[in-house]
Amino acid sequence: MDQVQSILKHIAPNLASALKGPFSGVASQFMLGKLDTDTTTEGIPAEQQLAELVNDANNLQLIKNIDEEFSKQMSTLNIDTYSIENTSPHTDAQSSISSQKPQIILSALFLIAYFLMLAAIFVVEVSTRLIWKKVKTH
Repeated sequence: MDQVQSILKHIAPNLASALKGPFSGVASQFMLGKLDTDTTTEGIPAEQQLAELVNDANNLQLIKNIDEEFSKQMSTLNIDTYSIENTSPHTDAQSSISSQKPQIILSALFLIAYFLMLAAIFVVEVSTRLIWKKVKTH
């Protein structure tokens, strides 16, 4: 699907951005409905059908026309596929970080406690050795 999107990004940018976002199913079915598909492709997944159709050079102008029609239909529905694509990853990343905050805080506390205990062990060990040296010299 990445190969299809990289090709579509240059030929049909509206469809490419819709395929990345929540309208991927709508965009792929829209393209498959508009492109000339035979009845022999019924068992093949939509992604594979799209890849075959996009890789055919004869379909490129048709894909461009489909992109214009798709963009017109999305604009009549007041849907901007570019803004949906650009805003959804940021909100997912922010919600992911905020849900991991307690885990991050606990991990930091355990790391700090570990290194404090390690430092305490070293301090006790060094002071014990110094005391033994004093005892041996007296």
